[in-house]
Amino acid sequence: MNIIISDKKNKLLIYLLVIVGSISLFCLSFNIFKEKSLPTSSSSSHSISDILEDVQAINNKCTSFCKNGELDCDIALKNISNIKTNLSKLKNNLSSSNEKQKSLMNALDNNILIYDQMYSMLKNSKANDIEVSSKNLRTYHNTANNIYSELGNNNVLKDTFYAIESTINYCFENTVKDKEKDIKNDQAALFVSSLDTIISSFEKSMEDLNSLTKDARNNKITYELAISKVDDKIKSLESFNSELKKLSIPNKGTISYEKLISSFNEYDNYLASFKYALSMEKMYSDNKEYSKEFFDSLYSTSKDYLNSFQSYYDKFKNSYFQYKSDVL
Repeated sequence: MNIIISDKKNKLLIYLLVIVGSISLFCLSFNIFKEKSLPTSSSSSHSISDILEDVQAINNKCTSFCKNGELDCDIALKNISNIKTNLSKLKNNLSSSNEKQKSLMNALDNNILIYDQMYSMLKNSKANDIEVSSKNLRTYHNTANNIYSELGNNNVLKDTFYAIESTINYCFENTVKDKEKDIKNDQAALFVSSLDTIISSFEKSMEDLNSLTKDARNNKITYELAISKVDDKIKSLESFNSELKKLSIPNKGTISYEKLISSFNEYDNYLASFKYALSMEKMYSDNKEYSKEFFDSLYSTSKDYLNSFQSYYDKFKNSYFQYKSDVL
């Protein structure tokens, strides 16, 4: 009886061991199969949508590039490297054997190129190829954004778009400012060169005409010739004024220009007044009733105009000297 019971117990024990062994073997085989079927990348625990959210979070860091609606170049240059590094880390955790991850890798390549191009542009914002660089920047953005959208997220580069446009605007504004500066410098140089020529010619012709009066009184020249010489001076001054009107005047050159115009006006008054006095002297020169003092008194107004001209001209010279020191 005891032998029969013992055999039954042994059979039951063997049966249980077979069942436990079978279950253990099944679990072991399942785990091995599961491990082999999973991607080897560390991103395997994340879905594509989770990875895209991580990419978006990294790109959103570019919002720090702008302050009060304007791009801060120094801050942008300082932070671009960190953004690129984090994007590269995400890319390196992806597997090209997975089609979606392969597409995501392509998007990340273009995403990183955005920041490479942005950095290059900001480091040399006045480069001659800024238009080409801007086109490349937008191309990288469009390529990456299209892939992100196909993978299910339209907002990955939402903030990056504004950073891109701010970068492009910043570079174009700097280029325009640089060109405007060159234009202003060229305009100033041309203004100075032209004005120097006019001034040089004017100063050669400028003189106190009293010597004409003395020569006419001493019969060295006729009064008609003396008056003709004054007319020549008047015509020369008209020519100088005509040349002045042709000049393109830089903003900072306006004060000097106006002072020279005032000087020429006073000199014109002097010439007109002197010619009138000389003509009056010619008319009465043969009349012995008029003394030298009377004839000299005819020139009192012209002398006042000459003194006034000299005062205006000195102010012009001081102003013009300062202007040339500032712009050349």
